Amino acid sequence: MGQYRMVCCESFVAPSSAKLGHKRSRRVGGKVGDQVATRPSPWPLRRAVALTVAAGSVGWIQHEFTVRAGWRFPSGGALVGEVAWNLATIALAGWALWHYDGQRLTLRTTGFRGSDRSRESPFPWAAAIAVAVAAMAISLLVGNSATSGSSYGTAHTVSMWVVGGEVVLRYPLTVFAEETLFRGILQPRLGRYGPVLAAVCWGCYHLQQASTIPQLIAFGIGLGYLRWRTGSVRVTGIAHYLGDAIFFVLTYA
Repeated sequence: MGQYRMVCCESFVAPSSAKLGHKRSRRVGGKVGDQVATRPSPWPLRRAVALTVAAGSVGWIQHEFTVRAGWRFPSGGALVGEVAWNLATIALAGWALWHYDGQRLTLRTTGFRGSDRSRESPFPWAAAIAVAVAAMAISLLVGNSATSGSSYGTAHTVSMWVVGGEVVLRYPLTVFAEETLFRGILQPRLGRYGPVLAAVCWGCYHLQQASTIPQLIAFGIGLGYLRWRTGSVRVTGIAHYLGDAIFFVLTYA
């Protein structure tokens, strides 16, 4: 009889224990999942290059299309083309993250929320300084600056509608798209030299404005350092947005 009671008690207790264990495993799994998301498996450099070329080619194609249509930057038509490019970049980043890592594109997986402990690896100071100096030297030889309106065409004053569209819509979308792909996804997956390699990829992503690539690489190394220092993409996103928005307002407003 006592044995029967014990079996019955176990039969009633077991389901609740299993349920509790399931909840614990899910909770622990969430923590483990967060750590996996913050410590992603490394990607080969060729994958980063392929994604950069694919996303940059979309930008080059849309630029050529808008120019042939008579919509030179900055204009309403160019604004629409840039927004389409940004959306394509976000879609490509989301596809790559899901295809290679099985993760969805969220604020956490892109580095905009939380910290990925990127400072566990030392910052590649020697490589960063060497590449930045070389990039600035090439920029001086080329003679075009990323902060000059002439590098993007003829600088001219535009309507407040275009200024508002650029500052309120296009630049926030640009920052999210580019920081997601390069600082959020690629940098922590490219190993010790991720900050430098991601900066080079980010500069080369701007195929339609090739003469500004060297300066963009140097600027990208600075953004990569902020990403490494803070472990988050939020600070790099703010710096990126302020640089773009201030340049546009001072040049075209």
